[in-house]
Formats: sequence, C-alpha cells, structure tokens
Amino acid sequence: MSATNFPVAPKNMSVPPSQDNAAIEAKQLVFQNALHKAFDNLFYQIAHGISPNDKRVQHGEHPLTHVWQDKVSEHEHTPPESRKTHPQLYLRYHAGDHTDLLHGEDIDIPLNKAGKPIIFTNSTVLSKNSADFRQYVKDKKYLPDGLCLLIFRQKQNWTYSIIITRDNNGPPKSDWD
Repeated sequence: MSATNFPVAPKNMSVPPSQDNAAIEAKQLVFQNALHKAFDNLFYQIAHGISPNDKRVQHGEHPLTHVWQDKVSEHEHTPPESRKTHPQLYLRYHAGDHTDLLHGEDIDIPLNKAGKPIIFTNSTVLSKNSADFRQYVKDKKYLPDGLCLLIFRQKQNWTYSIIITRDNNGPPKSDWD
C-alpha cells in the first residue's frame, strides 16, 4: 500500500494539545504515593481493630501474629462438624466517619482538576479501591503467604466485613501458624 492511499484527516477533527508527559507523570507519582500511604494507614487501623490492645504485641511487631495463632489453635480444637473450613480473623469495620487517612502526614497531597486537595478517606479507599488495596497488602507482604484479606460491603451505610483467612491459591500454612 502506497503512502498516497493514506486517508486525509477530517476537517472537523481537533488535534489534541500536546501535554507535558513529565508533568503528568509527576502528578501521577504524587497521587500514587499518597494513595499508598493511605493504604498503609488503613491497614494499620484494620490490624489494630482486629487485635485491640493485645498485651503480647511488642513495639514494632505485627499486631495480627498472636491473634492469628490463637485462631488457628481455636480452629484445631473445634470439632470438625461445627467449625469453618479455615480459621478467620474478622472485623466489622465502620468507615462512615470519612476522616482523612493522610491527616497530619508529611506527604505531598495530590490536587484534583479544580486545584483542591484530594482527600483519601477509609470509605473512598474501601469503596473505590478495594481490589487495589487488597493487592497492595499482598504485594507489601503485610500478610504472609498463605493468608489473604477479604472485604465485603454490608447493607448498612459504610460498614464492611473485613476477613483475614487462608488463601485457597496459596500454601496450606503460613509463617504465622
């Protein structure tokens, strides 16, 4: 096919303005960093909600380790006919307070098209970015291989069921067992 057969651009077609790719990538990086920090803060809240005031947790230690070991022990000592398939950690999480997860953080806050700061709340993260949040928790190894995070929205306003259980696609035991 020769170059003369190439179609001519329509007369009413507007050519998109050239955008500065470096500026767009910089804005995207600021947004990603803020979103990931919001994910970190939300997982921290969830972990401490599942294991409130556990005295066995040392400074800097993951708060879910001991609670998971308790659930595994409880699961093993429950008669098979009355137990669930896998041990589970459960939290009924109310995300209706709409507080900013990045409040007080020393991080660049992305701006929307109107130039106002984007606010990352627990409700927006769970409702709009639930799958990304679950993948982030998995990628960051906040839960060991063999465990997964499940999130289910309930009928009540801004209430979620948060479950940590065995991953059917992972190893049968985790490092926390």
